[in-house]
Amino acid sequence: MKTLVLAVLLAVAQAPSPVPRQASEKGTQGRQNVENKKKGNDATTGKPVLVGKENLGRPSKPNGNEPAHIDPAPSNIRISDIPPVTVNPGKWEKAYLWFSGGLVLVGSLQVWLLFGTLRTVRRQGNNMISSERAWMIAKITQPTFDEVMNPQNNPVGWCLPIQFQIINLGKTPAVVINHFITSSSEPTVNRGAVPLVLNLPNVPLYTTITKSKRKTAVGTLYAPSESTFIGLTIPKETLLKENPPWRSGEKCLCVMGFVEYRDVFKEYRITRFCYAFQKVAPGGQFTNALTGQRVFPPEFQKAGPSAYNEGT
Repeated sequence: MKTLVLAVLLAVAQAPSPVPRQASEKGTQGRQNVENKKKGNDATTGKPVLVGKENLGRPSKPNGNEPAHIDPAPSNIRISDIPPVTVNPGKWEKAYLWFSGGLVLVGSLQVWLLFGTLRTVRRQGNNMISSERAWMIAKITQPTFDEVMNPQNNPVGWCLPIQFQIINLGKTPAVVINHFITSSSEPTVNRGAVPLVLNLPNVPLYTTITKSKRKTAVGTLYAPSESTFIGLTIPKETLLKENPPWRSGEKCLCVMGFVEYRDVFKEYRITRFCYAFQKVAPGGQFTNALTGQRVFPPEFQKAGPSAYNEGT
């Protein structure tokens, strides 16, 4: 009997003690089983599950044995019309509106006055330039009546000289870059008119310097009151040929041309001139023996449309 008791005690003393890790693993598995059962109960009972914004509109991924979950389509949301709102402005609002309108009116008046000031300044500037700029004027040297109307009295080979004096009557220098002069026998509108009126096109047919060269063309400098001369000659034979229509008034001896120059303000200018030899012109200091009227002696006088006698 003692031997049997001793054997039992030795067997109990040699038995291994339980491992704590295994016990913890069993506890963990137990908790997982409880959670799985809880999830299963939630799915079966229809309890709503919160889904993140990034998962809206698409099915959630199944986890393990869980069934796939698809969100229902969003319901239509209707916003009712905003009811009309009536605002009754008070005295301060009305005063603000009147004040704002007054500011707009004052601002418009200031803008109008500013533009008026600018126009005045520009006009004064133009007047100053006009008073200080160069003015090139053309003056013709008058031939005698016999030189024009009685050329047969001159020797063979003689030519009628016609000359223009180009003088700077401005207060600043000018640079003459081009000039032109020509003569022709032009028809008249009415041969009995006094003075004779030339039948010319409204725009001169001669060609001026191109715009691209007006600023850079090389010329000759003329100080104030300084002058130069340009001219031409008409052969005796031409004078004899055109003498009959000149005497009848059907045609008239015409001399025209222009002078192009730049002033000190770098502006392009042109002076045009056109003269016609008039047999008689009313208003002079001589008396016409046939009519008894006061007339000018036969001479060149300005004629033609305004475009032929202009200065810019």
